[in-house]
Amino acid sequence: MVEKTLEGIADGGIHDHIGGGFARYSVDEKWLIPHFEKMLYDQAMLMLAYTEAWQVTGKARFRDVVADIFAYVTRDMRDADGGFYSAEDADSEGEEGRFYLWTPDEIRAVLGEDGDLYCRIFDITEEGNFEGRSLPNLVGRSLARIAAEEGVSPEALKAEITAWNRKLREARGRRVRPHKDDKILTSWNALMIAALATAARVFQNAEYLRAAETAFRFLTRRMMNGDELYARYRDGEVGIPGFLDDYAYFMWACDALYDATFDGSYIEKMRWAADRMIERFWDDDAFGFYLNNRSDLFMRPKEVYDGAVPSGNSVAAYELLRFSRRTGEIDYERYVDHMFNAFGDEVDRYPMGYAWLLSAFMIARAGTKELAVVTETMDGAKEKLGALQSAFLPEVVTLVGDRARLNRLASFTAGFNTENGETTYYLCEHFRCRRPTTDLTAVYEALGLAHNH
Repeated sequence: MVEKTLEGIADGGIHDHIGGGFARYSVDEKWLIPHFEKMLYDQAMLMLAYTEAWQVTGKARFRDVVADIFAYVTRDMRDADGGFYSAEDADSEGEEGRFYLWTPDEIRAVLGEDGDLYCRIFDITEEGNFEGRSLPNLVGRSLARIAAEEGVSPEALKAEITAWNRKLREARGRRVRPHKDDKILTSWNALMIAALATAARVFQNAEYLRAAETAFRFLTRRMMNGDELYARYRDGEVGIPGFLDDYAYFMWACDALYDATFDGSYIEKMRWAADRMIERFWDDDAFGFYLNNRSDLFMRPKEVYDGAVPSGNSVAAYELLRFSRRTGEIDYERYVDHMFNAFGDEVDRYPMGYAWLLSAFMIARAGTKELAVVTETMDGAKEKLGALQSAFLPEVVTLVGDRARLNRLASFTAGFNTENGETTYYLCEHFRCRRPTTDLTAVYEALGLAHNH
């Protein structure tokens, strides 16, 4: 089901095959015709979904979609200082989708004699598929089959399509572009950072990591002031004290960046966000987190169901759990247990609406594995752990560093040392640790990984 859905989304017109990225939703069951608005949070959530799908299946198509989203958001949705804009409208020149639609003559005017093949591949027809014009899509068509019919390899056809799309993107760029919502929101940027950092770790991609770290610096320099994290930035103006989602998603960004870099400063910033989130939004009486820090308001909403993005309470639970298990500071996990109890009846009534909280619950109950890697030098540490970095192991939290660094980050690592000066691995389950080993293959076997994953 997951693969079919992701392949359908990637084939459909909801996917901008020429410019990259995805529209907000489809108005039909084939993912063919979208509402043409593009949202930053959708790009982030889809990048995460396709990254995890690649981890589980190894299908190159899913990796390609991640690269496609990355190209779109860094080219068209990024501020000069590295923050990401919120959205692009559906309309231009008073018509929905006008920017994205083509006729066969327009394609041929750009691609010349290659235009007819492009039209055949991407369903560009005289009658059109949307109000008399055509939205490029691959619904019901196989590139492998078309390549065979044309007598070329799938790789050669894919390279040609990439070149054709580049020309069409340049031509489309001369059209009136939909309005861009250029405000920069902390929560949505943190979500994009988490997606980029996850993809950077999984694909060992330095370009993705640079984009994630640059956007994170934008947040810490522009959106933080003293003890406050702000929600919105536009044209040099920062405003609105942060909401629950801003702090919870900021923790998520820190969590993903630590896994991609093993830089302990991200754990410290995660702690900073966790402490302020608890101080400002926690309900001591009924448990859970309020949306805002305004006790003077008539209502203080407290939501846990997921909408277009995971709810702030769900992300808070997930990240507090991971922070507690990574550092050994179990006090933070008590808040998570209170949330499970407080929201349990609500979740029972409609579990599908609470997938993110249930993900946290599943990991909490199944148990995490904590892998502490004690190394005298960080040089090559990420590369050495490449199989671990690329594998889908949501239940594993990792710490890497020398003895002093690990002791600062996690109390349970007191007494962990290298053996004979070699990198040493401590694999624990809920802080009960196996005998340390310098044999990485043995660690991978314990985690169910082949060394050459």
